[in-house]
Amino acid sequence: MEVPTRVTPQEKGAPPEVSGSNRTNELILSTALRAARMCAWEWNLVSREIKYSDNAPEVLGQSAAVSVQDAWAAVHHEDAVILRVIVDDAVARRAPWSAQFRWTRPDTGEVRWMEVQGSIVRDTPAAPVKATGVLLDITDRKNSEDALAGELAATQHLQEISTRLIAEENSELLYQQLLDAAIAIMHSDFASMQMLYPERGENGELRLLAFRGFSPQAAKFWEWVPFNSKSTSCGTALRTAKRVIVRDVDKAKWMSKTEDLATFRQTGIHAMQSTPLVSRSGKVVGVISTHWATPHEPADRDLRLFDILARQAADLIERRRAEEELRESKAWLAGQREALEATLNGSTLETALGILVGTVTAVMGESVRAAFFLANPEGTTLHHVVGMGAEYAEAVDGFRSGPESLACGLATHTGKPVLTTDVTKEPLWQPWLWLAEKFNYRACWSFPIRTEAGKFVGALAIYWPEPRQATARDRELADVMTQAAAVIITRHNDAEVRRRAEEELRRLNQDLEQFAFSATHDLREPLRTIKAYSELLSDKHGEKFDGEAGTFLAFVQTAADRMGTLIDDLLNYVRVTNLNPSLEASDAGEVLAAAIANLNGAIEQSHATIANDALPTVGMDATHLVQLFQNLIGNAIKYGDASRAPAIHIGSHREGPYWIFSVRDNGIGIPAEHLERIFGLFERLHPQSAYSGTGIGLAICQRIVQRYGGRIWVESRPGRGSTFFFSVPAMR
Repeated sequence: MEVPTRVTPQEKGAPPEVSGSNRTNELILSTALRAARMCAWEWNLVSREIKYSDNAPEVLGQSAAVSVQDAWAAVHHEDAVILRVIVDDAVARRAPWSAQFRWTRPDTGEVRWMEVQGSIVRDTPAAPVKATGVLLDITDRKNSEDALAGELAATQHLQEISTRLIAEENSELLYQQLLDAAIAIMHSDFASMQMLYPERGENGELRLLAFRGFSPQAAKFWEWVPFNSKSTSCGTALRTAKRVIVRDVDKAKWMSKTEDLATFRQTGIHAMQSTPLVSRSGKVVGVISTHWATPHEPADRDLRLFDILARQAADLIERRRAEEELRESKAWLAGQREALEATLNGSTLETALGILVGTVTAVMGESVRAAFFLANPEGTTLHHVVGMGAEYAEAVDGFRSGPESLACGLATHTGKPVLTTDVTKEPLWQPWLWLAEKFNYRACWSFPIRTEAGKFVGALAIYWPEPRQATARDRELADVMTQAAAVIITRHNDAEVRRRAEEELRRLNQDLEQFAFSATHDLREPLRTIKAYSELLSDKHGEKFDGEAGTFLAFVQTAADRMGTLIDDLLNYVRVTNLNPSLEASDAGEVLAAAIANLNGAIEQSHATIANDALPTVGMDATHLVQLFQNLIGNAIKYGDASRAPAIHIGSHREGPYWIFSVRDNGIGIPAEHLERIFGLFERLHPQSAYSGTGIGLAICQRIVQRYGGRIWVESRPGRGSTFFFSVPAMR
């Protein structure tokens, strides 16, 4: 070891005379040694005694003359071994040496860093007799180097965290890495990070995101810290948006006799600092804190580095908030889509709105509940639809809606949200606090439901178990839910109106059919009498009815026949109007053959030819398809061109879920202006004398096709013939 020795101008014995200039030089040297915190030494290798310069007590905390053993005793035990090796090697080689080591001052016990420089002095060539050199206190330099190295390491750590913030998707892992960096920078024993939830309570609450060193009990105790907390450094930092440093919790009067102080002591925390996390937009988004097991005051240099870390933590929290909002938005849209799809698929109003209630709970938290209420047609009362359970529904169903109403009733009446942060502090809620207490909620928000027509038809209620302010984000979610609810309710109401109209139409059709049966029965009686007596007159007294009388009798008989046909056609039309479509499989080829067989007489009489392509199997009652073919082919024969025999062709082709059939003829054709008119009831384009019929056949065809969800139309050119098309469902 390079051991300090005291350099003096004399050996043992009486000092020689010293000139004035020598004293001046010694004074200058002494002043320089003190200024540099340096001590000169001389080590007698024979007597094993060390002498220091006069400033030894100041620099080393040791007297000016000591034994080698005393000198070695002051060397830190962790450095002594290596230092002995260096010194012994230098003495053996008679070479100079230098080393750095820790020195424990004998007078105070303080550990200081020293640097020793030494060299051998030979009195004889045979062996060295002493060594001399200097001891320099380098504690400040060493601390600066350590601090610089620590700062460099911390900076590198911060750079690594910045890189991870970009690449790492696991926020929880990043929280822990931030706290590890916080502990390293601040040389602390504990650390914690909290995120501000402004919607909780009256002014927001801090939620513990991550921590280091807390016991489970402490973590649970500080899981939520309210904005107005006055006994925590994090609460104060949140309120003031400034760093709070507590050097000793036992001396902080504002913590005295609080649960927080007791928890600090139980956890082993005696000092702390809390730094607010400020976003790039200037908003406080959370707090990051470090804690020490002993009273402590952080260094300015550490705090400067910590501020960089705090900015990174603020960025991370902002990113987490953005990710949460993105997840919420996806959940909102998924819930909205599911509810709307359920409505389109015929689900009940309760089922569809129940999906939206589940979405609110999933997004806002399991402790949150929601319910939908609908107004009666007059808008005077609200009725529960879904949410909060049967007991709550029974308690609130039928609440009045008006200016004196509460929550949902008032929101529906005014068309504006009614947002109660804490029902216990709202005078209007006093008569209904029993309801809030029974069903365990403190905050109640009511959002009106407005249809596209501008009518307010009900409200969405959201209930919280603790006081809570509605944020802009909460309002946004409520808007999404109420918009979806408005669509669902409108569709439900429309379906209900349509159902009632269909029921009424069905009843009217049944009445009409009954009336038609009764009317045809009542009409047939006098008609049969007319036909019977006219036939008797013709049979028994026909020879007496000559000339004009015979003509009149023939008119009566013809009119009776036409009337009978008209009654039959009307009855068929009524039956077709009320038919229930059957999607059973029918072979169109076989059905066509049956229709042709029914028309065999007319075909032979007109010399008509009928051809057809291969026809498919369709989802239609065979009787209805026979009626279609028979009416269309019969018309093609009836309205044939007198100059040529009727030629009729039946074909088909597939278009999506339908088969399109065509019935083409070479008849007289139809003028363009009548192509739509011919499907009307009793519509005739020709006089009875030219073509027989009642004008109901095509109307019946149209009714049949429409009942199966298809359509019928015609393409024609006068003199060139016509082609009738109709679509019917294909087999699934």
